[in-house]
Amino acid sequence: MVDVSDALSTAIQHRRALPTIFEVLAQENLHESIKPACKHIVKVLAQRRPEYFSFLYRSFDELYAVVGVWLQRHFLSNHSASMSEYYYDLIRQKEFSQLDVKRQLASLFTLTMLPYIQSKVEVAFNEQRESGGQSQSIFSKVFYYFYPILHTLCNAANLYFYFAFAIGRSDFHSPIYKLLDIKLTRVNPFEDKNLGTFSKLISNLLTGGVHAGVFILRFIQWWYAEDHQNPLRQSSMLSPPPNSKSKQHDGLMLVPTTKGVCPLCQRIRRNQTALLTSGYVFCYICIYKYVQKYKRCPVTGYHTDVDHLTKIYLNSD
Repeated sequence: MVDVSDALSTAIQHRRALPTIFEVLAQENLHESIKPACKHIVKVLAQRRPEYFSFLYRSFDELYAVVGVWLQRHFLSNHSASMSEYYYDLIRQKEFSQLDVKRQLASLFTLTMLPYIQSKVEVAFNEQRESGGQSQSIFSKVFYYFYPILHTLCNAANLYFYFAFAIGRSDFHSPIYKLLDIKLTRVNPFEDKNLGTFSKLISNLLTGGVHAGVFILRFIQWWYAEDHQNPLRQSSMLSPPPNSKSKQHDGLMLVPTTKGVCPLCQRIRRNQTALLTSGYVFCYICIYKYVQKYKRCPVTGYHTDVDHLTKIYLNSD
């Protein structure tokens, strides 16, 4: 009878150490919000000073991954948690013990490199989808067919683990945590980890900045949402486009004199698409590929990206 009571008490204490599903979702939302907020800052800087910051925007994913590796490595090494988990007083553990080096490296990969790979795969799929899946490569065709299926299966697996964790049927809220055999638990407030002087200084600087950074992050999210809902606002103060009779310079295209011709391919426009930053109209495939590569309008040279592409639907369509 005593053994049963002890086992029940241990199980209750173990469950209390686990966070709620709301805490888990909150820290994941914070983790996923940092990248778009930072990218929006770099985007604004690149628009204001393209000569200084355009390279940052072009290489943002790679630079963000490098900085993320350094930051997350610090938090995993000193706090056994990611930056967002640390903010919500959560910690990664294996059976109530600190993470070993192997699981720290695995956690670092899933926090930094895996999202980077996922973003590149998603970009490749979107490019295939915009081109209508018309590719000569067999690998591209297979990828275009199976990626939505794999993406759906991954989302279904995540949803299943969330539900099982919420009703107490599982201690793992994610299939990745299950594969790594890592549990997310609340921090023991009485635990005091002995850090070196330099490590403690760095830890205080980074973790102290998290609290102020969250406030700034929320403000940037609001700023980004307002800006995203009003895409024309970014180009409202731009100077008028150059005269169509001006000479071609700096690799920019001349405006065709024939009505309905795309400045890029010099043929009748197909699937007409306007670029909001300049107002010129192109073929969708032509302007999409050009903006993806050069991040500017091919006629005016204004800095832009694919978010400023708007398809034109005529009555005859």
